[in-house]
Amino acid sequence: MLDMPVLEANKPPAFVSLGPSAIASQGKPGQKSATENQISSLSGASAPVAASWRFGRLPSSLVGTAPDRESARSAAPSRSLPRQLEPLDLGSLATSLEQLLENALAAADVGTAAVAVADPPIVEAPEAVSNSPSPFFEVSAALPEKEAEQHPAAPHKPLAQCVTSDVAPAETATLRLKYGEEVMGYVSSGFGVAAMLKQIQLLSGQEIIDPEQVQPVTETGQPLIQLGNNLTLEPLAAKQGLASVRLSMAKLSSKVRQTLGGAPLDAGETEIQLRNLQKSGPSLEGTASWYGPYFHGRLTANGETFDQNELTAAHKTLPFDTVLQVRNLENQRTVVVRINDRGPYIGERSLDLSKLAAQCLGSEDIGVIPYEAIILSGGELNEI
Repeated sequence: MLDMPVLEANKPPAFVSLGPSAIASQGKPGQKSATENQISSLSGASAPVAASWRFGRLPSSLVGTAPDRESARSAAPSRSLPRQLEPLDLGSLATSLEQLLENALAAADVGTAAVAVADPPIVEAPEAVSNSPSPFFEVSAALPEKEAEQHPAAPHKPLAQCVTSDVAPAETATLRLKYGEEVMGYVSSGFGVAAMLKQIQLLSGQEIIDPEQVQPVTETGQPLIQLGNNLTLEPLAAKQGLASVRLSMAKLSSKVRQTLGGAPLDAGETEIQLRNLQKSGPSLEGTASWYGPYFHGRLTANGETFDQNELTAAHKTLPFDTVLQVRNLENQRTVVVRINDRGPYIGERSLDLSKLAAQCLGSEDIGVIPYEAIILSGGELNEI
């Protein structure tokens, strides 16, 4: 048995470096390498021990203890078996998630940009439902109900397309600006509504601030546009008829309101005014849908050819040619339609609008809307 040398206890052995000279001297018979001489001088090891180094077996007593050796060992991953994890308390986790969500929602209500969430309070887990296969069912039951999905506002259809008319708007590029009965000058709409408003400001010395005051009116048979502050716009004599001029004033009024940041004129109310209609009949309410491409060009129940681009509607019982002002209760837009077909026959729906009527009400994308309608009478039912 080989006697291993013992190193001094207070003198840690030095690391042995295998230099080029030592490598060069290895393998020569009968000659010790520089490494062997270094090992022998440090530890007094015998030749067999030195020989074992040459064959790659360095005795354990000769291994140095560098300062970073222990740190390297500590950094090495542990080979021990993983510790058994404790089961997760899903009930407490669900309650904690609920508390975090309530904190975030409360911060959002007061306009907090960043929500600082503290450590969740320790609360008791909710009792499990008897027929619930998982505690996560309590999570969905505890969360606040999701608000009804809000549909984005549909763009407004041009007013001239949402008003029944057999005439085109008059080309009234030049208008007379009046303050009461005094003529202050002339403005033109040919360069755009914004440029016209600038001209009005320069002539009158005041700005039009409230778009809700901008309304088309008819005084003594003359179509006008009321601008507020006792200002009016009066069209010059036009080659077209009175109906075309009235429609043109309504269209221009709507554009002025939108340019000032307000809502355009309501199509239904505008048509009631232009055609001198009266709200006379009882009001109706229910659910309305629309129909179009598949039926376009086919015969309606009253024998007409259905045109999806006209303001018509179908009802189960109302007499043909009944005129209705229909209001979309989701956005308060209205349009005037004429009954010329029967239907609808799906579910609880009671009114079927043409495609154009749905576009004017902003219900083309939604499809089905709650509505309110009132029967109109008198005036000029067939033309403006």
